[in-house]
Order: sequence, then C-alpha cells, then structure tokens
Amino acid sequence: MAIHAWRMTLRPAARLAVVPRTVRAYATQRTSKMSFVSKLFSDPVIETIVVASRIARILLGSVLVVGGTTLVAWEGMHQYVEHAAMPSRRPRLVDADDKYGFAADAHLDAWTQCEHTDSRLGMFGRHMVRSAWMAQHWGSGITPSVMFGHRTGNMDVQAATENQGLRMAEQFLHTSLHIAESKNIAVPDEVASGTAPDPAAVRLELWLASIREQLGTPASLERAINACEKVYDVVPDDMLRTYVATRLGTQYTLLGKTGDGVAWLDRAMKLGGTRTNTSDAVDALLARRIPALAPRDERTTLSILQTLSALHAHQPKGLHQALRTQLAALQLASAAASPTPTSRDGVLHRLWVEQKQSVLAMHVAETLYALKPHRSRIIARLWPSLVDAQPSQAAHGSLQRVIAQPPYATS
Repeated sequence: MAIHAWRMTLRPAARLAVVPRTVRAYATQRTSKMSFVSKLFSDPVIETIVVASRIARILLGSVLVVGGTTLVAWEGMHQYVEHAAMPSRRPRLVDADDKYGFAADAHLDAWTQCEHTDSRLGMFGRHMVRSAWMAQHWGSGITPSVMFGHRTGNMDVQAATENQGLRMAEQFLHTSLHIAESKNIAVPDEVASGTAPDPAAVRLELWLASIREQLGTPASLERAINACEKVYDVVPDDMLRTYVATRLGTQYTLLGKTGDGVAWLDRAMKLGGTRTNTSDAVDALLARRIPALAPRDERTTLSILQTLSALHAHQPKGLHQALRTQLAALQLASAAASPTPTSRDGVLHRLWVEQKQSVLAMHVAETLYALKPHRSRIIARLWPSLVDAQPSQAAHGSLQRVIAQPPYATS
C-alpha cells in the first residue's frame, strides 16, 4: 500500500514535468506565423533551384561529353586522312637503271600530288588542306536545306548539276593558299634562273587548278588557266612543264579556245614527246614512221595524242582529224606493246600501253559511228581487233586500209 501510494504521488509530478514542455513547443509553432509563411514559399523555390541545378549539371555534362566525342572524332578523322588516306611517301620498287622512267614519274608525282600537309601552314592551314581532300574524295554530304527546306523549283541547271564537294574543296584550298601566302609560301610571278619555286606552293596551285578544271565553269577554267600558266613560267623541270602544258591544252579546249589548246599541246609534245609538233607526229605515225622513243616518252606521247583527239572531237567539223589522231596513237601503241618485257617495270609499261589501246579503240569506234552511216561496216570489221590488247595481222591490215583512205592518208 505504501508503495502504491508513492507511485500515485509520483505520476502527477511526472505528468506535470512532461506536459508543459510539449505544450510550450506546439504553442511556439502556432504563434510563429512568419516562419510558417516563409517555409511555405521557400520550400518550392529551393526545390526548383535544386532541380534546375541538377538539370543544368546534366545538360552541361551531356554537352561536354558530346562535344568532346565530336572533337575527338573530328581530329581523329583528320589524322586518318593525314597518315592513311592521303598518298604516303613510301619507297617505290623501280629498276636500278630506270629504263622505263617510273622513277621520273615518281619525281613528277612529288610535284603534282599533295601527299601530306606542310607543317609550315600551321594547324588551321593544315586542317584546311585535309578538309579540301575530304570534300573532293568524300563529297559534301547532304545539305540541311535538302532535309529541312521547302520544295522549290530550280531553273538554274548549272547550279543544280554542280558538284558541291568540288566547290567546297575549292573554297578550302583557296583559304589554305591565302594562309600559305601569309607565311611566304607562294609561287612567284618570276624566279631567278637556276632556282625553283616552293614545291608546297606548286602542289597547292596545281591541286586547286585541277579542282577548278573539274568544275568546268568558264570562270573556274579561267582561274585554272591563270594558275597553270604561272606555274609553267617558273618551274625549271621539263617533265613538270610537259604535264602543265598538257593540262593547259585540255583547259583551253574546255573553254572553247581550240587554237590555244593545240598550241599548248604542241609545246608539250616538243618538251616530252616526239620533240616535234603534234601535226608532224600524227603524219609520221600514219605513214608508219614510228620514231625511236624512250618508254616514258612513248607514254607521254600517247597521253598527248589522246588529249589532242578529244580536242578535235569537241569541234563541229573535227571528227575526221580526231580519227586521224586516234589511229596514229594506235599505231604508236601497237609498236610500244610489241616487245616482250622481262623486267617488272617492263610488264607495268606494257600493261599501261594495253590499257591505253583499249581506250583508244573505244574512241575510234565512237568516232566512226558519229561520222557517217556507211562507216558502221568498218566498225563491225575492226571492233573485234580494236578491243583486243594484241590485234591480229588481219586486223592490222584492215586498220591500215582505213588509214590509207582519205582523209586519213597523208600525202
């Protein structure tokens, strides 16, 4: 009983000790209206800021990841073009005596092909050169206007058929040439005797001229002619001058200036072919007076004659002259392919000549078809032999009879 009375005595005391603290705490919250309002408005704002910061961090991280991946892929593509896609300077297997002139061809390639980017151009200039290579070989891709633009009629045929990849390559090379000129890497208007211009500048100029020649517009051809003529005037190498003169003959032909084209092809023939003008070379070959030429001069002469035949074929009344040139080239090709080669370079030279024979045979057939209807029977008689790399004696006889007929016979 005493214990129970003691417990009953302590319970009110404990109740009094706990309840006032609890009541006091709730009373404080009820009376603090400002803290309740501030909490009511501050919690959403804080939550919004937290969510926005998280979204910003996610977006920033995504941008950094995507941008970094794009930058690495872009630079990796440029390094692939620099070290793998562009022609590399690997040693070529040629005979020691270079009887067939393939080492000379490799020397010419060093002048005409941009096999790597020059470190003197700087980072931006080198990227421009690689971008030009990619635009030329890989194209421009699909423009955004094709995917997202509205359908509109385009009456400009030239703009609709223009190669946009070549146009982009022209712009990139034009920019790289400006960068090169700012670093004193340029083809001068004139050079002192015995000196040569910077090979890097020559390569860029000839590359840009080739791009403009492929574009084929009158303005592009004029710019290509100006660049090639400037290079022709300053380079001391006869092989390179022959190459440039041949290109100038083609460019003047595309521009419609036949006389200038023939004059440049005559220069090319005198520098690296038969050492005569083209008309004398054609007459001599049709008369079966095959000149004694080095293998490389044979290849050069065949290339010049093929360009000359294309020049005549573009003229309204030049098909007869084109056929004479093609038949003369076939005569030289038959003589050049007749010896049986024993060396690696000899086999390569023979394969080159046989490939040129096939192209010339196709040109002869097309020209005969375009001349007159009764020429079709000549095509039927000559075609089996013309497509053969090694024509038979009967085919040679048929070919000679065609050559003996006017207007192909020489006086």
